[in-house]
Order: sequence, then structure tokens, then C-alpha cells
Amino acid sequence: MDSPRLARFRDLVARDSAKPLFRFSLGQALAATADPAAEEHLQFCVNHDPAWMMPRILLGKLLL
Repeated sequence: MDSPRLARFRDLVARDSAKPLFRFSLGQALAATADPAAEEHLQFCVNHDPAWMMPRILLGKLLL
């Protein structure tokens, strides 16, 4: 079962999956639980803005 925070981020992405900040928030929450599903959302953010450092860092940690 999702935490309330994770459920909220899933809901936001379901409403508008094109918003990078929604995808980052979900990716960050999933990465905190070491859920491999975080990779898709963090990669979306990196593709959207290659200079955005935080998704790159979290993606790197997740892939280690």
C-alpha cells in the first residue's frame, strides 16, 4: 500500500503526466523506497531538461 505522499504524487502524474515537476516528485518518492519504477519518471525529467541536476543524481543512485 502506498504512503499518502506517494499516492498523491501518483494521482498528480495520472492527471497530467507531461508535467516534469509531477514526474520528478513521483520519481523521488519511488527512489526513496528503492522502487525501480522511479527510473521511468527520473529519466523523463532528464530528457526534459538535461541540465536538471537532481533527477540525474537520483537516477544515478537508483541505477547503482
